[in-house]
Amino acid sequence: MYSIKLAMYLNEINVSFAMFSALQIKQSIAIRRGKINQANAPRIAESTWLYRETLQAFAIIEGR
Repeated sequence: MYSIKLAMYLNEINVSFAMFSALQIKQSIAIRRGKINQANAPRIAESTWLYRETLQAFAIIEGR
């Protein structure tokens, strides 16, 4: 997982956050092929906003 350091840091400072898998995002919106992050970012943000009511805070389980 590329974001584990960020997740550990946010957990340390008690910031609630949610994480989506890339597959979830790809299935929920029409991702453009290639590395077109500037084009995909608004779509990802909109998709996340639409599902905000069902998001659950991510939790790191210690000792794993």
